[in-house]
Amino acid sequence: MAAMSEFNADFSDGKRETNVTLSKTRKQQDGPLGGVNFTHHDGTIRMNSTITATCVSVRLPFNGELYGFDVEIPDGHQIDVNGTVITPRIDEIGIRIVKIGEFTLNG
Repeated sequence: MAAMSEFNADFSDGKRETNVTLSKTRKQQDGPLGGVNFTHHDGTIRMNSTITATCVSVRLPFNGELYGFDVEIPDGHQIDVNGTVITPRIDEIGIRIVKIGEFTLNG
């Protein structure tokens, strides 16, 4: 498997939760992920992604390539693993990160 090709990430940070929207880069849209509907790969995304107290890793292996993004939680802080959810949508992947305590989370 080749090196991971990262998605674009847009952060909307709040006191208790952060919403992250992952979208295809222009190169991914014009190339290997053109026309790919993430909802059709829901099972693959969920099976290959991980949520821990200190990192959310989204992964999509597709046609021998690996696509994804890691949201690292700042040192000394944690997230609620059970409350944090990865949701594949048509052209993007949403991540709702529930924080334990207050801290800033952005890209």
